[in-house]
Amino acid sequence: MFVKYVFFSLHTLFIVICLADPHRYPIITLIQGITILTWFINNNNCFITQLEDYFFHDTLINMYCRFRKYDVSHYNPYRVPAYQRYTLYILFTIRCCGLLNSVMWKIW
Repeated sequence: MFVKYVFFSLHTLFIVICLADPHRYPIITLIQGITILTWFINNNNCFITQLEDYFFHDTLINMYCRFRKYDVSHYNPYRVPAYQRYTLYILFTIRCCGLLNSVMWKIW
């Protein structure tokens, strides 16, 4: 039970880190890119959530929905919500444009 909550806490921390400021921590851009790539390969499903279900028979999304008293019967338990995907796409795109701009200024 303790390991489950540690794993869920790390998953939540990973989500927060992916939404952090990549200008201050450039490694976040790499983490964002890897995350987007795994969503693309896995049909917009979260790999970490699938691991949670495999090991603990529960997911962070289901636990959150139970806490908020939402009906989870019609949700895909592995699907990353669209608003979260689009937020990460926008942040990643802005960061890549910023990196490209800084490279172009160095070339000129």
